[in-house]
Amino acid sequence: PANLSSEPNANHTIKLLKRIARDSEVYNRPGCIVGLTAYEDLAKETKNDFARCASVILNYSEINNEWSKTLKEIVKFHSFKEENKKVDVCILTALDDPEALAFIKYVQWNWSSQKPLSSKLFGWEGIFLDKNSKPRTVILCSQQEMGISHASLYTSKLLYTFSPRLFVMSGICAGLQSKSNYGDIIIAKASWNYNRGKMINDLGYLKFLPSVQHSEINNKLDIELKAFSQHFMRQIDSINEFFDDKSKINNSLKLKRSFIASGSAVLNDKETILNILSSNRDLDGVDMEVDAFYITCKFFEQ
Repeated sequence: PANLSSEPNANHTIKLLKRIARDSEVYNRPGCIVGLTAYEDLAKETKNDFARCASVILNYSEINNEWSKTLKEIVKFHSFKEENKKVDVCILTALDDPEALAFIKYVQWNWSSQKPLSSKLFGWEGIFLDKNSKPRTVILCSQQEMGISHASLYTSKLLYTFSPRLFVMSGICAGLQSKSNYGDIIIAKASWNYNRGKMINDLGYLKFLPSVQHSEINNKLDIELKAFSQHFMRQIDSINEFFDDKSKINNSLKLKRSFIASGSAVLNDKETILNILSSNRDLDGVDMEVDAFYITCKFFEQ
């Protein structure tokens, strides 16, 4: 609330947060500002405003202490000097919910509570044993917002800070039921930005001429994934054993190494998806991040 006699209002909090972040002559800005709210909808509504000010808002609960664990990790992190830290595997998702939380739920890698990974990055740390029983370190992070620009920004920050041996982006893409179904797995061999191109005037009508420039997966990794895919297909149906909603189970799961086109909008209409898919017969999915993810990884490889 603005004062002791007024009603609670998130706008007052955001205004104060922005003043602290921008007016360095008046305020001695702290390294991190933590907001607490018992209202889950307000936490979701103000998450991006807090993130833009290098701050975080936590969902307070009297029956769940995850917020207090995260708060302790924040204090612990800011008590020490930030240093670059190498990890074996880095995983990036476009969203906390459902993508990152699904990873936490179904991939049992001894995940920590959500915590600061570096300045401006929050996520989870985990550890797993590889096929030779060697412990491997992993971090999981989700973007502040969906889209190409955020994918490039977060990928750059994570590569620079953690220098992972393997970097994976996992998420949900759109497609057509005639080519794919819910639960099918698509490994992007290559991607491109379907918004890249030129608008021209063609006899009084605006016409878009696409410029298809592919960004590709690392060649060595692509070869290894091809071999893995052939082996994994024999046990792919085991995924259904762990899926909660039995009404949506796909009993003919497929794993494809194919193409995914990226763009700047969430697509939910068949006509637009058809127009994009018609540009390449090998295209199986449409999303908002893969192209930027591959381009940024390629830049760091060089």
